[in-house]
Order: sequence, then structure tokens, then C-alpha cells
Amino acid sequence: MILYGVQFKNISTYEIKDCFSCVECGQTTHHLHIYQRVAHIYHIPFFPLGRICELQCAHCKAVTEHKAIFSKDLEQTKNAQELSNELKALKKTPRTPWTCYIGLAIVLAIGSIWGGYSYHNSLLVQEYLNQPKASKMLIVKLPGKEFSQYPYTFAYIDSIEEEKMMVYFGRISSTHQSNSSKDAKLALEEFKKGDYHRFEDPILVASDWLNDVQLMEIINK
Repeated sequence: MILYGVQFKNISTYEIKDCFSCVECGQTTHHLHIYQRVAHIYHIPFFPLGRICELQCAHCKAVTEHKAIFSKDLEQTKNAQELSNELKALKKTPRTPWTCYIGLAIVLAIGSIWGGYSYHNSLLVQEYLNQPKASKMLIVKLPGKEFSQYPYTFAYIDSIEEEKMMVYFGRISSTHQSNSSKDAKLALEEFKKGDYHRFEDPILVASDWLNDVQLMEIINK
């Protein structure tokens, strides 16, 4: 499977008359095909790399490739320099298709969405820290070397009274926040049905315990 590489897209074709004589049939009319080189990943184009062109005889279809076009040492009906300038100008004429940037556009769009989500989540986290509420499932990152391998877990805030919280801590901890988020969503659905097997026994903790951990996400916003 080809994961990445270069694609060639035909972006324009021009008819060139009174060009050099075809070595196969002697005709002097050719078609100039211009190809855009595009870097791709999984066949999704990301950005253009440059252009190449080829001349194809309009009569017998014989092809003169890019490297040979501007170094042809053949008898020509046009001035060699004039022809070379014309071909170079035509090579630059077509606009680069927007489709050559599809992959880059996808990456930028995903980055923008993720950036917006992260910013919104940070606002919700700060709001919760300022005013904690009950019946919320939280994703927290635990400090200390003993939690360095599996630092992420979930905790359900069952109730808040004065400066105390009744908290159900999850039995499962993870290496990545995304894994804890998946576990928390499943645990929350089961919790609503009275199934607490994914949680430790509830404990009463001081309300400021959130200052000792890193609150990452609120599942049921």
C-alpha cells in the first residue's frame, strides 16, 4: 500500500502549431500537456510541488517528455528560443486547482475544530472549579509518581454539602485522557441504572480536593 508520494494531475492542454518536426511522422503540430505535481498521503492531495509538461504529436501521438522539450536539438520551423519561451509561458499559465490543497484544508479544519473545542472545554473547567456542582462526571489527571503510568481516571460528584463532596472514584485508570473519557461515558450510563461496579465505594472528601488534581474534562456538561 502506498502511504504517501507524488501524483500528477493534467491541468491543461494547448495546441502548438509549427512546432518542431515529429521524429516519428514529421508533422509539426503538437499538443502541450501540463501536469501539476502534488504531494499526497493515502491518495489525498495536500499541496502542489511544481509542474512538468510533455509534447504529444497531434498526428501519431508520439510523446516528447519534459526533460527533452527544452533541449531538443532538432530542425524546427520556429526559432528555438521563441518556441522555448512560448512553452515556458504556457506552462505557467494555468491556475493551480484548489483540489491540490484538499488534504491541507482538512488538516486546518480539524485543527480549528479541535482548537475551538479545547478553548470551550477550558472555559467550562474553569467555571466548574469556581463553582462545583453535584451530579457531574469528571475526568481528572492524578499527580505524583505513583500515578505516572496511568494518570487519568474519572470521578462522579454525587453530592456537595458545605465544604464536603461525596465522590465515586473510578476503578479504572488510563494512560490517555481519551480512554478515560470513553470509560467515564460508559460508567455514567451504568451508574444511572444503579450499576456501580465501575466505581470504588463513595468517599467524603474536602471540596478543595480538585485543587490537588488536574481537572481535564466534564463529561455531562
